[in-house]
Amino acid sequence: MRGILWGCAVVTTLLVCLSTHAWADTIINGSALSLLSYSSAASAGTTTFGSNGGTTAQFKTDGYGGTYIYLPTDGAVTFTANASGTPYTINNPDMSTTTVDPHMTISIADYSQSFTVNAANGPTYTFTTPQLHSGYYFVRTQLDNQAGSVTPQLNLASLQISG
Repeated sequence: MRGILWGCAVVTTLLVCLSTHAWADTIINGSALSLLSYSSAASAGTTTFGSNGGTTAQFKTDGYGGTYIYLPTDGAVTFTANASGTPYTINNPDMSTTTVDPHMTISIADYSQSFTVNAANGPTYTFTTPQLHSGYYFVRTQLDNQAGSVTPQLNLASLQISG
């Protein structure tokens, strides 16, 4: 029983320390998000999966950056990602080319919004959730359209949380 209580205390402490209160505008630099899918590889010295470019999280393969947020009351939350990308160019047999832009998804609870990240769409991408109950949530921003040798890259400069 003591082990279970101790485990619950540790988890609660981590949630409080890693979470952001969403009741006011908060901007988190991409490289400062609590969890980055490439962080263990980057700490081992490889940048195959991604890396930090100053304050920007750079995703070179499918992956995510996320953080916990705390909603003190029920309500909607708005996320604004400041992102850019590097498209992948495919050389077709007929000598034409096709570009594949990075595909970014922002997800929280059971809700997601997807975006094509390119210069035509601008640098900011906004997703407002439906009404969420108060409590702790994990929000993630992810690159999710790499397939085989098609490797667009996503640069997440920041994630703004309002609600």
